[in-house]
Amino acid sequence: FTSYNSIGSEYRLTVMDFYTLTSGTRSSSVPMFQKKLYGGHIQIRYMFTEGDASDYAGMASLYRNYLIQKYGLQPLPAAEQTPFVLEVAGAFRKKKSFLGVPYHATEALTTFDQAQQLLEMLKSNGVHRIALRYVGWFNKGIKHTDPSKINPSGVLGGMKGLKNLVEYAKNNGVELFPDTALLRGYKGDKSAAEFMDRSKAKIYEYDLVMNSQNKEKFSHYIVSTTKLPGIVSGFLNDYMKLGIDGLSLRDLGGEVNSDYTPSHPVDRQSALLTIKDQFSVIDAAAPSVMVNIGNAYALPYADWIVNAPARSSGLNLVDEDIPFYQIALHGYVQLSGEPFNMALDQNPRLSMLKALETGSNVYYQWFFNEPSLVKDTDYNNLYALHYKDWFDEAVQLYLEADKVLSKVSNQPIVGHRKLADGVYITVYANGLTVAVNYNEKSVQVGGVTIAPQSYSLQVNRDWAKGGE
Repeated sequence: FTSYNSIGSEYRLTVMDFYTLTSGTRSSSVPMFQKKLYGGHIQIRYMFTEGDASDYAGMASLYRNYLIQKYGLQPLPAAEQTPFVLEVAGAFRKKKSFLGVPYHATEALTTFDQAQQLLEMLKSNGVHRIALRYVGWFNKGIKHTDPSKINPSGVLGGMKGLKNLVEYAKNNGVELFPDTALLRGYKGDKSAAEFMDRSKAKIYEYDLVMNSQNKEKFSHYIVSTTKLPGIVSGFLNDYMKLGIDGLSLRDLGGEVNSDYTPSHPVDRQSALLTIKDQFSVIDAAAPSVMVNIGNAYALPYADWIVNAPARSSGLNLVDEDIPFYQIALHGYVQLSGEPFNMALDQNPRLSMLKALETGSNVYYQWFFNEPSLVKDTDYNNLYALHYKDWFDEAVQLYLEADKVLSKVSNQPIVGHRKLADGVYITVYANGLTVAVNYNEKSVQVGGVTIAPQSYSLQVNRDWAKGGE
């Protein structure tokens, strides 16, 4: 109605979908409604800023204080080094054939021994603090079977190999986070939720070119949250016997889904309550929890967050990317954005600069064996993750970034703004300021010259006046 951008809240109390009936060449769509109207409370909370705090950094600080008061978030301890977050791909299922008979075999991308080799190589090159997220370590690999029973993959080294890695990690100060999916079912639809049309909630890979699902590439089933307590209980019963302090949750911190099964319908709000209950159970069993994406309900339980949002949607309406998430959480949770070697801009140095701007940890995704293993498989997207292609560059960028990040790892972000095109400043509570230049040429701001694709670290500097 006006030319001004605006924002408002919206609530969906009952869900509607269409079921298509087809007879010969004729078809018609029949509306279907959620059987039970949402009966819970609806609440929206407003907080107001004033004076110098009336900008997005002030808003993020308000939200941080709200989270501290509500969830009791604690500041991170000071540390000499920031963590190098390494994600390795373990095993995966691959189609093969024998005498013309097709079958699926489990192949190793990074065995437990090879993961240990990577850790030793990093340490010998000056990377002494490492957080290892191990994806695809049990039950036939990345797209694992039912997690309520744990069987470390034999092609990776089995239980003996896993225990050796666990022991190495404990003796060398490596924080180990084996990864599991609890809300995604990769094999069988027994625990799957249902859509409104009573079909199983089956998800396919997204086709960026066609802007639609690719029905030839199955991704996973959505597991009903009615099954979640049993899955978590079974998983933890086996997991706690392994003696591992850390646990990575692939989906629990980033997905909330309904289930329209007629016998036990679940709306998203009820699903959320179940997820929060299970987070509490997991938090009591695992001293350190890593989550993927990190929605608000996961924050009371998350010690580490990977793939935290660091960029906007990129829609035409958006003028600037604002690191609201990082301003609100930095200094209280270990944060990482997307893996440097998986970023869309294909320039890890720009990813390093983004880490400095947002206070995020350096994060890489690797596997050990030859990349030809994933050729012409459902894991083609991993083809460029061979560690040898990235190792030297990763170590160099980490050692450079750590000189800055180690000084502010436990400091809240108290200010952030744009100084010029492609130049941004982040202000930390201890007075350190980091000015980042994303441009391919030098820029001069506030009396300081910043080299191309580089940064300037200052103390208590007033960038508007050009001095301290």
